[in-house]
Amino acid sequence: MGHLTVTLPAELREFVAVQAKRSDRSLAAQIRHYVAEAQRKSRNGNATATLPWLADAKQRLEQMQAEHARLAQIDEANAEARAGELAVKIHILAREIEVAELVMRPEE
Repeated sequence: MGHLTVTLPAELREFVAVQAKRSDRSLAAQIRHYVAEAQRKSRNGNATATLPWLADAKQRLEQMQAEHARLAQIDEANAEARAGELAVKIHILAREIEVAELVMRPEE
């Protein structure tokens, strides 16, 4: 098994640490989990890029953010509930994208 050094900003490191604790994994095991998930997703998607699902995830994130902005303009309870739900999903997806991009970034 090869070794890799991953440098994360404090905020992102804290996020990964929290996810690792929730999953009863070490920090290194959580990062390996993210890489394995990225690999699994890339096998199931287009083979046109290293992480083909990443472009789809970014597009989905943009669509969710646009819908969230639209719902924020509506004064209905259902719209507020949907906007709150979307805000959580946006946060999670944005973090997954950040982690994937950081993990897959070549060492400098």
